[in-house]
Amino acid sequence: MVRRKLTIALLALTSVSGFAWGFASLGHCAASRRQHFEEKVRDICLDAARQAVRAESAGPVAP
Repeated sequence: MVRRKLTIALLALTSVSGFAWGFASLGHCAASRRQHFEEKVRDICLDAARQAVRAESAGPVAP
């Protein structure tokens, strides 16, 4: 009975510490993830603008 209670307590402790570590990691890396996202959006917008310029310089498209 004592062994079962000890196992349950150990499992609960490791679960709580795992979640705490995960949330701490998310908070710590937030600036890096935000910067990566902003760079990705910038690249997508730049590609779209380049495609629009190419489409305008190619002339009108027949329907």
